[in-house]
Amino acid sequence: MKKKVKMTCILKSGQKIEDCLVFKKSDTRAIRAIEQMRTSMEDYLTNPDKYKENSGVVVFGKTTICMSEVAAISFKD
Repeated sequence: MKKKVKMTCILKSGQKIEDCLVFKKSDTRAIRAIEQMRTSMEDYLTNPDKYKENSGVVVFGKTTICMSEVAAISFKD
């Protein structure tokens, strides 16, 4: 059985970006990677001074997003 996670991101410029990631429910590596990405995003948004200028980049599916440009982000499965 497959699981689908949808990311919706609104940038500070007002642009809306959507992307989906599909993987098998038994693929624990993918689940851990998504969880780690979510926690690193939360950490970046709460402590942006801790990160260097270019280190706040997130890759989800086929989309690469610079965290300094993010106004809002959500994940839905």
